[in-house]
Amino acid sequence: MDEAAIIKYRLENTLRRLAREIEAWTELSQRPENKDVKLWCEGHADAYRDMLADFQRTYGEFKGKVSA
Repeated sequence: MDEAAIIKYRLENTLRRLAREIEAWTELSQRPENKDVKLWCEGHADAYRDMLADFQRTYGEFKGKVSA
């Protein structure tokens, strides 16, 4: 496996992990009755969404460079 394929695999794996984290934190934010816990969970979900957006942008740039 060449270096680009390894990087692509690692990026795709990270993307899947981030998506699972967002889903989990979003689900948790719907459960608690305690407002502080709900806000804490929503904050984590938002942070992971931001990381996912950054990742997707970086992955798009990488993918463009590899296929060029």
